[in-house]
Amino acid sequence: MKTEKQIRSRLKKLEKEMDRQVAQGMENGWPVPFWDYNCVEREVLRSILGMRRKPFCAADVFAGI
Repeated sequence: MKTEKQIRSRLKKLEKEMDRQVAQGMENGWPVPFWDYNCVEREVLRSILGMRRKPFCAADVFAGI
């Protein structure tokens, strides 16, 4: 079982990676590899922590997250 601290750390790292992917995607054109996977993982981590649903960007909406 992961601790809340470990889950928050993973969420922070994941959001940083998603920011990097967005920047890279905008420079090189879409699609961004593994975007859907990251959106789902982010949503699950936020749910575990009891945080509200919060789309990261328009790609979350397109992914159905």
